[in-house]
Amino acid sequence: MFQWFATLSESAFHDPDVRLFEDRRHSSTRETRYILYGRSLEARVLMVGFTHRGGRVRVITARRASRKERRIYEAKA
Repeated sequence: MFQWFATLSESAFHDPDVRLFEDRRHSSTRETRYILYGRSLEARVLMVGFTHRGGRVRVITARRASRKERRIYEAKA
């Protein structure tokens, strides 16, 4: 199950319409965190919270986007 979910959340990073924001609420002086809204392989909009650590992307959380988050994703930049 975990590997499937990791692949699903990773696919959101490859969405050409991805929306990316700095997560100022959860960032610290030592670590900047980000929120990404992107469409998965299954065509669901996901919210992925992540950071960069040791030259790699570390996913902290990933879940199906809420209605409000889907509106943010669908809004034109």
